[in-house]
Amino acid sequence: MYACKVGDLPPEGTAPVPGEYHLESGETVILYKIEPETARLRAELEETVQSCTLLATELGYYLSPCVLILNSIKDAEEENRRTKELIEKLHKYNEYKDLAQALIGRLAVLEGCITRELYPRFDLELDD
Repeated sequence: MYACKVGDLPPEGTAPVPGEYHLESGETVILYKIEPETARLRAELEETVQSCTLLATELGYYLSPCVLILNSIKDAEEENRRTKELIEKLHKYNEYKDLAQALIGRLAVLEGCITRELYPRFDLELDD
């Protein structure tokens, strides 16, 4: 049942109950009962809302691992980028090291000695 003040629009899908009713506050209201079809539709609506709520919960359950996987992929891509950067730096380092070895070799030829004898002069270890 719904109660409306006299002059207000009644709720949709309701039928008036005969008579006016006076409240203790002094207001006069008209009571409306919900028609059977409206009651059925409201029950269906409530059931649909509950189903949607359950589906949203299930969707969250299935989306949660997807978010974790996407974050893992993002982390792996970042790690891959850093690895590529490191490899590029190692290539540069090796190029410079090869150039230094060639210069030490050239100097050894000019001075008539072996390269290992020049290492101490440049503070290099033999395994460098």
